[in-house]
Amino acid sequence: MNKIGSWDTFDTPIKKQEEALLYLQEEFGKIGGRVWEKENAHDFGEYTSFEVDMPDRILEAKEDRDFLERDAEREDTEAEIALANLDSWIQEANNIYEEYRRKFL
Repeated sequence: MNKIGSWDTFDTPIKKQEEALLYLQEEFGKIGGRVWEKENAHDFGEYTSFEVDMPDRILEAKEDRDFLERDAEREDTEAEIALANLDSWIQEANNIYEEYRRKFL
């Protein structure tokens, strides 16, 4: 697993924070992601966020997207597959986030 928050940082709900964390961990775990609870220092006081990590293979594809797109134009099957997996993961992650917002925020 890669750097903390390699996909996104989510606000935590005021109520049901533990339930929300468990929900996100379960849902992102299904697609190979990881969710961390992080305490953040700020001048108004500490606050909690949920940091979402992408699996390594997806993060690598995200970082190499320009190269993969170029290779896919040359009909490189591996590049096409990596891009499809990246796009699929992003769509699933966005769906999880929308459901999380609906349930907890």
